[in-house]
Amino acid sequence: ALGTLGGGDIAIDRVSRNNTSATSVDKLFQIDLALTEGTLVSGLGERAYIRFDHGSEPLAKQWLRMGRQLVLSRLSM
Repeated sequence: ALGTLGGGDIAIDRVSRNNTSATSVDKLFQIDLALTEGTLVSGLGERAYIRFDHGSEPLAKQWLRMGRQLVLSRLSM
């Protein structure tokens, strides 16, 4: 229903390796959000800009994490 054949905006891969379900050409993700009670909603079905607050982290911890991710990405080739 979300694919271009069903009237949606998502391009579907016709040469899918898995014939049981449709696969999109681009990588997509979906996030379901719950609004606090009493929030006024207008423009259903339109784009929303959401900001996620992950808290703060010292630069040294960020660099250490990025270094670990780099090493792990190189090892999992």
